[in-house]
Amino acid sequence: MPAMTEPAPARDALLAGTRITELLIVLLSAFQIALYLGIALQTLAYPYPLEWMEGGSMDVVERVRRGFPIYTGPTASYVPYIYAPMFFLVAALVTRVTGVNFFAARLVSFLSICGVLWLIAGFIRREGGGYVASIAGVGLFLSTYEASGRWFHLARVDSLFLLLLLAGFYVIRFSKGWRAAIFAAVLLWLSFLTKQTALVVAAVALPIAAVAAPRRAIGIAAVLGVLVLATNLIMDSRTGGWWRYFMYTLPLRHPVDFTLADQFWRVDMARNVPLALLGAALLPVLRDRSRSIFYAAFVVGMLASSFTTRIHTGGWLNDLMPAFAALAIAMPLGVEVAARTRLTRLAGSIALAAQLALPLVFPPGELRPAVPSEADRAAGDRFVAFLRGVDGEVMIWNQRFVETRAGKKSWGLEMAATDILRSSDATAKAALQADIIARVRTKQVAGVVDPPSWLLQSVHVGRPIELFDNRDVFVPVTGRPERPTRYYPVIQP
Repeated sequence: MPAMTEPAPARDALLAGTRITELLIVLLSAFQIALYLGIALQTLAYPYPLEWMEGGSMDVVERVRRGFPIYTGPTASYVPYIYAPMFFLVAALVTRVTGVNFFAARLVSFLSICGVLWLIAGFIRREGGGYVASIAGVGLFLSTYEASGRWFHLARVDSLFLLLLLAGFYVIRFSKGWRAAIFAAVLLWLSFLTKQTALVVAAVALPIAAVAAPRRAIGIAAVLGVLVLATNLIMDSRTGGWWRYFMYTLPLRHPVDFTLADQFWRVDMARNVPLALLGAALLPVLRDRSRSIFYAAFVVGMLASSFTTRIHTGGWLNDLMPAFAALAIAMPLGVEVAARTRLTRLAGSIALAAQLALPLVFPPGELRPAVPSEADRAAGDRFVAFLRGVDGEVMIWNQRFVETRAGKKSWGLEMAATDILRSSDATAKAALQADIIARVRTKQVAGVVDPPSWLLQSVHVGRPIELFDNRDVFVPVTGRPERPTRYYPVIQP
């Protein structure tokens, strides 16, 4: 029997529909690129925090510049973060050119995100995806900027972590031989040195990948394991145990909120990237078995990383970035797999366009303006002027580094201190509280901004001074809406 063919009018209609839809994909992706670049270029040099913990990152960067240890016993002067050191080391190098400011650390994150976008497009192109699929992958990831908490170019560890993680899997996928395997392991190790959750991805993905290439996966895991073990032993010895405490012990003492598991799948994933999840689900039917297993391992590993950190108390939307990056690669590839006829190709193109348009039509929640206003900047300048006028040091509880603009000492508190105070480590909690109270009682500070209730009950302070007359200014564009609100002068009993 002669082969069945589509009627010419139907074939032409499907072809025209696909071309129109692919043009829409390119336009939507270009819009996402332009939108993100516009926000980034307006905020990279903003002199105040875009997110409340950015100042803490700059405190660590400044310690690196001065040759002080990152991991040490917590005091009122400095509490280490529960993060690995790589981002702070890289940002400290950049400050040698830019000076110590938010721009230096944000530039590291911005360039990292540019690298992430290049790798997303590279994955798709190397797998045979065309120009439209590649730009769609870039657009898909950038479309999660809001859903990821506007984290891409913040002075935080996540973007550099993601770049190194993707680079490691890129080498695993497209390079062969033992040298490439060692290089991949080194990249994964560097991602671990940026954020510990790289080990979650490796622990989940490498065993799955071993189904297709057992010797290669075992070799990469072995090299990575040796590097991680050696790092832990050396750093723990050099820091007197504080490396182990802040990298592992303290995070494990924070509770897990299993109610967030439902939110992860129902809101974070199903609401924000539902079609990308469906597209990724098509990857197991890839005709190449090794390729199918690799992407199954990659996507599951990245989802596992996002899931485990998201349900950890203290986790937030930035933890979704690995999952979103994996899906931005997987969906265009899944659509390519499904495009075996003109009809399925059109359907896949429509799905891609719909996923790109989804965050524009249904934004992920109510968010503050993405770019600080002139009123925000002016409020920050007035706050710095206020601090400069205080005779003595000022301990700010929920903000770090900004006080250095007024020539004041930056106290190592905010989330770093909160991580200890909310943990189950009663000894460390009591010691830190006692040190903070002693600093205030001995008048090492002239005043305190927004002290917690237990500190107010333990020291003598005067009537508070309201720092802003407008509650909407100087609020970070993302994260917890923390800003200085009240100044309490310290008085003698």
